[in-house]
Amino acid sequence: MGGGPAGSQHLGGRPMSVFAFRTVPEIDRMIAEAVISGAAATAELFRVARREDLRVCLVERSATVPIGLLKRAGGPVLVVLGDDDHASTGPDGFPRLAPLLRWANAATVHAAGADIVTYRSIAAAAQRAKRFLLVETDAAHAADWMQALARERLRFDLIWPIGGIQPCERQGEAP
Repeated sequence: MGGGPAGSQHLGGRPMSVFAFRTVPEIDRMIAEAVISGAAATAELFRVARREDLRVCLVERSATVPIGLLKRAGGPVLVVLGDDDHASTGPDGFPRLAPLLRWANAATVHAAGADIVTYRSIAAAAQRAKRFLLVETDAAHAADWMQALARERLRFDLIWPIGGIQPCERQGEAP
């Protein structure tokens, strides 16, 4: 069985709010919804999950992720913290963050626009680390995330946008 979601992603117009590892048909549906909604990089993470190489968990700010379930996942786990939704808060907006920071072996703070190549690299890093956090955020909150990860002595990489500003126009809006 591949990876599954919980959390802040809004694929197909509805939030995914229940943590679970999903079946292949469910992952196929999630891939299709991600592609249709323009989230090609997220679809790539689900493709890796479909091959059973990685478990993927999308987490919203208020979610409680069962750490015991993550530990028993039966393979590498990538937890995606979605803080790039035009209402970014930084780590202070995630009241249940501490257990995830203690659980993780490594992380990436991704403060740039998502792309397939980068997300493939992140999936590979997650497979090596086994317990990995991907923080999707904006450039304004990247330093806050880095400080939170450093306080826990968590190894992390930073992906920074060219020019220092993440392009974040909503679809249909002028830049």
